[in-house]
Amino acid sequence: FNYTWVTTKTDGTLWVWGNNDTGYLGLNESAPANKSSPTQVGTDTTWGTANTSLCAGYSVHNIKTDGTLWAWADSAGGSTGLGNYTVYSSPMQVGTDTTWSKIRTGGSGQNVGGIKTDGTLWSWGYGSQGELGLNSTPSKTTPQPVGTDTTWSDIAFSYEGLAIGLKTNGTLWTWGNNNNGRLGLNQ
Repeated sequence: FNYTWVTTKTDGTLWVWGNNDTGYLGLNESAPANKSSPTQVGTDTTWGTANTSLCAGYSVHNIKTDGTLWAWADSAGGSTGLGNYTVYSSPMQVGTDTTWSKIRTGGSGQNVGGIKTDGTLWSWGYGSQGELGLNSTPSKTTPQPVGTDTTWSDIAFSYEGLAIGLKTNGTLWTWGNNNNGRLGLNQ
């Protein structure tokens, strides 16, 4: 996304390099302030290191080892989940929950979905084609529950307004833009 790289090490530290437009690097520096080599973000050693804990699109998200969710960069479509469209150049905690277990972004990078330890699915960001699964099309600037099911295991978004969810029983669910039958519902 925008030529920026974000990764975590096994020691729980967070590292970034590349383009710093709209605060992507999370270093609390004004753009451009690009970095051509890996630079550590702060001194925390509690950043999530699993591939389910870190995602990036217009904004960057990470679930720390204590289950809290953090976001920064461009809030296009409300994608940071911080309740506004503000650009953040350093990590900010999203809400106060300590039960986040998986985070995903996709599509245009403005759709975000998360799963909590209780198996509930949450979404936010750009939602003009129903891809948030909230039975409405406006964008949401804070995490919103997607129904009441507690059996979600994964979520993904495509570029053109499609969302795909997987439940713990192995069933696949789709919603959003059905152009060309992409939802797979024989419609």
